[in-house]
Amino acid sequence: MWGKTSQSRNIITDIRKITDRTFDLYTEYEYYDLRRERTISKSSRVRYHFDGSGKIDEVYGVE
Repeated sequence: MWGKTSQSRNIITDIRKITDRTFDLYTEYEYYDLRRERTISKSSRVRYHFDGSGKIDEVYGVE
């Protein structure tokens, strides 16, 4: 896959607090597809939950 792309970047667009221990991270992933000769962009939202000591104990995608 990496041989078919170039100039990739992952941009954090927002971090939203859901609860005291849960946060949603919004990103925009962008790369140049060498075969299609165009830039492709994908959005994502990942939820992080922290335990009582501040360590991440759960991570999952959110639609």
